Amino acid sequence: ILIDDLAQEHEAVAHGAPMVEAARIDGDLAALACGDSAPRRHEGERLGFVFRGMALADLAAAALVLDAARAQGLGRRLPV
Repeated sequence: ILIDDLAQEHEAVAHGAPMVEAARIDGDLAALACGDSAPRRHEGERLGFVFRGMALADLAAAALVLDAARAQGLGRRLPV
């Protein structure tokens, strides 16, 4: 599991509010961007990302995923 900010997660643990078990955390976005944390250990591994930030960042991530899916012809529109 990758999280947005490892230092922020350590602070949350200190206050009794961890998002995930510390043993399950493989790194954060900074480590991923710097190449210090691999996105996958093997091809069949699922990715998980825990983000504590504002909903605006969730919306930005969703837009990137939607654009990538459309570019690859993936996904389908669901009735709302």
